[in-house]
Amino acid sequence: MAAGRFRADLYYRLKIVPIHIPPLRQRTADILPLADVFIGDFNREFKKNVRGLAPEAIEAMKQYHWPGNVREIRNIIERAVLLSGGPVLRRKDLFPESVHVAPPAEIPVTFRLPEGGVNFEKLEEEMVVQALAAAGGNQTKAARLLGMTRDQMKFRVKKFGLEARRNL
Repeated sequence: MAAGRFRADLYYRLKIVPIHIPPLRQRTADILPLADVFIGDFNREFKKNVRGLAPEAIEAMKQYHWPGNVREIRNIIERAVLLSGGPVLRRKDLFPESVHVAPPAEIPVTFRLPEGGVNFEKLEEEMVVQALAAAGGNQTKAARLLGMTRDQMKFRVKKFGLEARRNL
């Protein structure tokens, strides 16, 4: 609202009972039931007969960080059902090789927020710059280092104007 991208009157009309829904990565028990619902939906829509997920696909889904939340899981299942040739979705049907499915590294416990706080935008930019430098400018590899997708990295590179910088 403050940025003028959302109407204040509409916000207050909709804000009757605020509901906080944690991100999917904090609700891992919801991942497989959501996948099953989406498989059923897309089986009907595309007239397919996908019966479920292979064990390695289940494990990959549990390990993935799900930055796009439910919308991302829906899109992944939709693509996999549409393109699948068999009755069971495998890991490679869900995640192309460019997608990193291991959970991102945790911030060391020794990190403490400074008393005066931090400028999160600058911190984020510095992390992106360091990841790109460590990956030799390869955005896909840099994204893996930060536990995000290549598209998320591309967004941040553009956001911080880093595409013009060549000496990362």
